[in-house]
Amino acid sequence: MKIIYKDGHVDECPQDQELHVIRHTAAHIMAQAIKRLYPQADFAFGPATENGFYYDVDLGDQKLSDEDLANIEKEMRKIVKENLPIKPFILPRAEAVSIALHIVNAELEGSDLSSTLTAVEVLNEVTSAVEQELGIVLNRESYNYARFAMHIQFLVRRLSAGAAMEQGSGKMLDELSREYPAVYHCACTVAQDIERHHGWHCSCDEVLYLMLHIYRVQNGENN
Repeated sequence: MKIIYKDGHVDECPQDQELHVIRHTAAHIMAQAIKRLYPQADFAFGPATENGFYYDVDLGDQKLSDEDLANIEKEMRKIVKENLPIKPFILPRAEAVSIALHIVNAELEGSDLSSTLTAVEVLNEVTSAVEQELGIVLNRESYNYARFAMHIQFLVRRLSAGAAMEQGSGKMLDELSREYPAVYHCACTVAQDIERHHGWHCSCDEVLYLMLHIYRVQNGENN
């Protein structure tokens, strides 16, 4: 089986990695199918796992039924048959940062002053906690951090509106907490700080949401 590597070249895939690559690709196809069916979808983290693959997706108030899942699978099969071309490219750093900051600023401008100040306060608190817990320094001018800031903004919006995610992700949280204990501990610390400082309780789903985005921002700084 041939695969496209990060630098754009095509080569044989090591046999012991084939299943992981197939699952990773399937996760991206699922995300594409979800985006087609639910344009409002906001994506977080979508890795391959030892038993399959998944994608953390925020659909707002949309709840998925068994019929919806069947439709997503149908759309995935359709995408596979389309045999879409894969064209790797590198987005210039300055352009990536500009796009990300534009999105964050647009989100903040749509809020009232009090909400904006609260969101900035929470972001600073979360950033400090992540840096202290994981022993890293986040580059606040990077695309990686801008994406992280955007998702913290989404979290603040949900919690302040009393609309925390409650979709029963306890099992997934248990699995990831064992696989990434440091990130899990960091997410729990952040959740406790948010509740102590702002009175907002983070559900298991929100702790998972925090964990996924903390993992991403940490991984981005380390690469």
